[in-house]
Amino acid sequence: MNDLLSDRYETTPIQGKSSKIPGYAGHIPGNVEHCYAQRRAQASLHTNTLSPLIIASKGKWQDMQLVDLRPEERSYNKNYMYAENKKSFFMEFPTAKTFDHRKL
Repeated sequence: MNDLLSDRYETTPIQGKSSKIPGYAGHIPGNVEHCYAQRRAQASLHTNTLSPLIIASKGKWQDMQLVDLRPEERSYNKNYMYAENKKSFFMEFPTAKTFDHRKL
């Protein structure tokens, strides 16, 4: 069993001055070394590795690669629309009620 915070939540350690971990480097007031910050929902979308993969595979069979991604990489599947305070899962197939022909 994994007791790390990142096992349950998408968290990364806030880096101190000495650590060189790739990930989120946040501002720490004072000299706190061992803090955890929650990752933003769409933070993984803006990596050099993922954004070409997302654009190239949208709507093709490679979409199934979503299954194999780590949770923090899979999180771009959930889009949070802050203005309407709603959540849209844009990879799901539309149903008869949710289908909107204007988006074609």
